[in-house]
Amino acid sequence: MDMLLNPLNRWRRLRDDIPVMPGAFSLVGHLPAIVCDLPRLLRRAERTLGSHFWLDFGPAGHLMTCLDPDALALLRHKEVSSALIEEMAPDILGGTLVTLDGSAHRQARDGIKAAFLPRV
Repeated sequence: MDMLLNPLNRWRRLRDDIPVMPGAFSLVGHLPAIVCDLPRLLRRAERTLGSHFWLDFGPAGHLMTCLDPDALALLRHKEVSSALIEEMAPDILGGTLVTLDGSAHRQARDGIKAAFLPRV
């Protein structure tokens, strides 16, 4: 993982009173570490910074990341909307399963679930 983080960016800083993960590169931020080994990056950030921290997505900006299990449980609630995800990246995620809610999400999920079932 150390090879994917900027060794010259080791200082700790806060953004809106939430720690920023050190190791971002100037133009691409944490994208090399995110693309190559996101789970390891998240474990390291949680271990050193806690459950709430910022990641630098380069040209896309910063993303506040929360790994608190209680916060993640909120995402499973029926009333939570995925509209913000589509607003963030409409060209990439617009109309995909990730951005659908309710019956549209269930219908799209039913259409692809066979691809994830074990083959006999």
